[in-house]
Amino acid sequence: MATDISRLKKQLKEKDRSLRASAAEELADIETPEAINALLETLNEEKDPYIIELLIRLLGEAGASEAVSVIITLLNHEDEDVVEQCLDALSDLADEENAIDIFLSLDELERNVDDMQLRNNIQNHIEHVLPFLRTFIIESRNRIKELENKVVQLQKELQKVKKTKK
Repeated sequence: MATDISRLKKQLKEKDRSLRASAAEELADIETPEAINALLETLNEEKDPYIIELLIRLLGEAGASEAVSVIITLLNHEDEDVVEQCLDALSDLADEENAIDIFLSLDELERNVDDMQLRNNIQNHIEHVLPFLRTFIIESRNRIKELENKVVQLQKELQKVKKTKK
């Protein structure tokens, strides 16, 4: 398996687009952290929009949440197909942990886009992220309440300690 990954990583650097695409698809099928990291590294370096789009799709399908930040940066890519693939992948990867980052990025993109079809597509993806954002907010509120209760409890204990020292 390790030799397969090494071979495929080398193949990702070939000039031939079809060889790079084939290597990316094979790495995605392996589904190990090393294979996902190879796809991410390639995504950071790749210039060909076709391969970029493929890598984004594969990372989204693989559930590679570690790719979210890189995919967010590609929302501003000049190739519209790459942007569309970013939207799809971010919807696939959305969860409570990254919902804020995805929502804010999509919201900003939506405000800066003139094309109505793309704007509608962005709005659809924002709607997909909203349930995760709601869950995050509810969990955050509960956590804040827990922390507030701990602070109150610690303040009471501190008052007791102060009284016993007097």
